Amino acid sequence: MKKTLALCSLGLVMALPATAADYEFDKAHTNVQFGISHNGLSNFLGQFQDFTGKFDIDEKDLTKSSFDVIIKTASVDTDVPALDDHLKNADFFDVNKYPEMRFKSERIVQISADKYAVEGQLTMLDKTLPVTLDTRLNFQGRHPLADFFPAYDTQYLGFSATASIRRTEFGMMTYAPMLADQVNITLEAELKRKQ
Repeated sequence: MKKTLALCSLGLVMALPATAADYEFDKAHTNVQFGISHNGLSNFLGQFQDFTGKFDIDEKDLTKSSFDVIIKTASVDTDVPALDDHLKNADFFDVNKYPEMRFKSERIVQISADKYAVEGQLTMLDKTLPVTLDTRLNFQGRHPLADFFPAYDTQYLGFSATASIRRTEFGMMTYAPMLADQVNITLEAELKRKQ
């Protein structure tokens, strides 16, 4: 009897429609940027060119989703080669010792119809601290260009996210406070469901 009940339960679970799916970055349409006040003269901008992400997206309830993003610190790019070299050394990202930054989500809270707070842990320079991404859902569904370009014929999710961190809390002390402590992070991302 127990075996029959177990088989029936298994059959019921397998019959339920799956709402979670694996997504990945559409890297050609995703930007990971940062901005910092440069001695009060301007807000200096940069980005990271090499990043990956594993996204477990619950397509019926995004608050049940989770993700894990890894950024290669040596891919920092400010369009100023000499500055990039400086950012890679021990004064800042120390890329030889700490080749990766990582953000892992822990909880997603829906604030309004298209706004979410994504709470997680950011690891940088071997220190892990809580960070919340203020996130706006821009799009969810079959890509609008799917009928024109077969490569787009899958489910997509697009969002914009921002957060602020204090770099000194992660141990990045160089030139503080002359070079601002607060770093503003901007993520413009398109995700696609894995085929």
